[in-house]
Amino acid sequence: MLNNRTAIINGEGLNSYLYRLARLNYFENINFFITKMKVEPRSIENNDFDEKLIEEINRMSGVPVSILSTRSCNNYRTEWGDAVFQRVKMKTTVKFCPCCISQCLHHKNIWNIAPVTVCLEHASFLVDKCMNCGGNIRLCDLMKGHCKYCGFEYTQSVGQHVDPDTFDYYVQERLQAKIGEVVHFSDDFLLNLSFADLMTLSHHTFYLLRGLKSYVINKNHILKPFSNAKKGKYDNINCHISYANVYWVYDKLTGEQANFQKMIRDVRLSMLKKRAIFWFRYEQLFMEKQFQFLEQVYKKTKTQLESELPSNCNNKNFEMTTVSERKEKVFCSAKYTESTAPEYKRDDFFRRDEVASLLGFGGSRQHINSLINVGYLKLIKSPDHKFFVHRDDLEGFIERLGMVYLDNKDNIQNGISVYDAFNLYGKYGFKLLTMVQFIVNKKITLYATNNTMKIGNMFFDKTELEKVKMILINERQQLKGYTMNEISKMFHIDRQTIHLMIEKELLKPLKIIDYNDGRKNYFFNKVHVDAFRENHLFITEAMEEFELKYKKINSWINEGKLTDVFQGIRNKYLIKRSEIEELLKTTG
Repeated sequence: MLNNRTAIINGEGLNSYLYRLARLNYFENINFFITKMKVEPRSIENNDFDEKLIEEINRMSGVPVSILSTRSCNNYRTEWGDAVFQRVKMKTTVKFCPCCISQCLHHKNIWNIAPVTVCLEHASFLVDKCMNCGGNIRLCDLMKGHCKYCGFEYTQSVGQHVDPDTFDYYVQERLQAKIGEVVHFSDDFLLNLSFADLMTLSHHTFYLLRGLKSYVINKNHILKPFSNAKKGKYDNINCHISYANVYWVYDKLTGEQANFQKMIRDVRLSMLKKRAIFWFRYEQLFMEKQFQFLEQVYKKTKTQLESELPSNCNNKNFEMTTVSERKEKVFCSAKYTESTAPEYKRDDFFRRDEVASLLGFGGSRQHINSLINVGYLKLIKSPDHKFFVHRDDLEGFIERLGMVYLDNKDNIQNGISVYDAFNLYGKYGFKLLTMVQFIVNKKITLYATNNTMKIGNMFFDKTELEKVKMILINERQQLKGYTMNEISKMFHIDRQTIHLMIEKELLKPLKIIDYNDGRKNYFFNKVHVDAFRENHLFITEAMEEFELKYKKINSWINEGKLTDVFQGIRNKYLIKRSEIEELLKTTG
């Protein structure tokens, strides 16, 4: 319990609260909390706190767990799924409202979300860079109150006013209302979507909007929602305009003057390189059940515009199956079979990075390669030297996982998301491939709350995962042996003592792995270590097992009748079981 405590500000993030607690208790920085909670500094910077860390903060601050749990970004990840969360979460920089911090330096949790660009309380744009030098703002610098580059005081920042009667302000009102909101069904297409669904819709729409001129606010602004330039897609004004355009597109979805139809027409007439691929990526959206209505509108619009295409127009970007040519790929890191079919329908095939996105694991093909190499998915090489997974194969893989669908995650008492399970049990070897193998073998059950392919949004019963953890530990011990941490717990000794035991040849490493940074990882033969532990006892163990007094055992050691195995290693007796048994036989 801290000597000085203070209430958490409304909407404040947990990391901001820890900075204020440190300052209130006269700590120079937050290193006290890093050591106390045994947490990575990066977790605090990212406002990523799990249940154990939240309980520790509760013990120190007295703030109820029910309040603290809503102030961590982990709450957003659990609600939206990891794929959506990673897209919208600010990574290394922060933004703030100058009016909000004028009375007390703090950072609100909602400001960590890139699409949130306006403080609705003060009708002001959030500030995402120093107003004096233009430098990026990190949380630690914001909580110190000044720019680390030029010393500018952040409380002196002046926010840009946003007119509450404008369309972009209206967009921010609706968007921020969806964060943590229960979806109410209505005739409004956008109103029916949750925040996660809205972000998925925006992400796919960005493929079509990129390179076009903005339809709202600054109409000369070229939309760059995926920009990799400095600050890139997390630039506050860029985010503000990009998401306002998404709302504009779907605000009038049908009718002669439909905004959606205008965007599709402009995209068709655009000559942006690789536009055909962007069409395909947008169409992936329709695999989700909640966007089936939009698919009907899209196909109808496509048919209408194809009939309007001038006879002298050579633009083929609107053909969904058109893909850019590339050289034959010499090497593929996954097993594949070659297709002899002269033609194939692109809509029925997915690249590995597309499969990863559909399953909710970002766009990393390495996850999919592991599933392909053991036969859970089949990779096909097309006649034009491209590698794909067929739609039927992917759907068959999903069915094989046998998800159990529930109305609410709360129906599972110890529910834990797939992402949190990887974080918690990954150190024991619980990876994607391992997870699939346990599911197929009926060791664990995968639960879902809606009909979706995104495994990253699903969850497990933590009780089942604890059993899986023990299986993984036993398998690793049989394969690689005991680690130094396990030896340390078994003998109640530190690492230095283990190294001394190795020098005295009491323990012999089965395998030593050398890392580039100079670290070494030791593994010890499980059979040999178990036998050594079984044949040696500490004094307290010998007293209990043979009903002997401490003085008796100590005198035998001093007389040389018992050998102290730890002599010269540490100030703790370890004696041989066989010697005690032999002494007891001779002394009667």
